[in-house]
Amino acid sequence: MAGPFHPLVQRWKSLASPITWSAPSPIDGKLEFLAPLDIDGITIAELALRGIAFETRPDADVTLQLETGLSGTRTRIPLIRLDWRPFSPFHKNDRKGPPDLQGLIIRGSHFHPFEWNWLEDAQRMRSGNLPVAEEITDPLQTFIEMLDFAQTLFRIGDITSITEPEWAPKLI
Repeated sequence: MAGPFHPLVQRWKSLASPITWSAPSPIDGKLEFLAPLDIDGITIAELALRGIAFETRPDADVTLQLETGLSGTRTRIPLIRLDWRPFSPFHKNDRKGPPDLQGLIIRGSHFHPFEWNWLEDAQRMRSGNLPVAEEITDPLQTFIEMLDFAQTLFRIGDITSITEPEWAPKLI
């Protein structure tokens, strides 16, 4: 039985408007966007692509996440996430997801597929912010290579139009 989020994940989508990264946060240098998405030319309420990067980490530590909200609340539900060259050293799947992925330690770029984080019997996403992930085995060396990978993962046809954040590496 398909759940309420399956159509949002499975249908091809497009960006409802051009992406603009935020100014860097004065606290941690975080750059962000939250972009509404269209399906068949109609903007879907509460469906969005979130992007996160950091001003001082060029070509690294970028997250893209397909998410939805609950009408009338501030709650956001992550559906799929891509972590490209993450800053934290590894991700561990613990005892969740398919048996061959349980206990898997992932070092580097990875994605959190909808199918492995959806609980069919409960008709909800797993708790713990998409705890099951898969390693990206082919290295994604550039921002555009990451977007090319994300295009199929998120089913967003024009995702490659997203421009790189304005990174400003600082000398230490």
